[in-house]
Amino acid sequence: MRIIRTWVRLIFPNPTERYLELRFAEEGHRNLFVYDLYGALIFSSESSSRQAILDLELLHTGIYLLTIQGSEGTKTSKIIVETR
Repeated sequence: MRIIRTWVRLIFPNPTERYLELRFAEEGHRNLFVYDLYGALIFSSESSSRQAILDLELLHTGIYLLTIQGSEGTKTSKIIVETR
């Protein structure tokens, strides 16, 4: 299991089967994007709180890129989805 920390305090669990929890150091508007490895946008959402939960149940098993854009900058992390 990998835990990622910066202004993005936590991305957990990774790998995930369904939900991905994001925790941030402070509240603030952020855009959340999930891309496949070909660069196609699969999922997008917004968050203004210190926590966001993404429901990734409809994604197939694989590796995806999560991009978080906010006033702090842009952070891209690899996430792994493992379906049951």
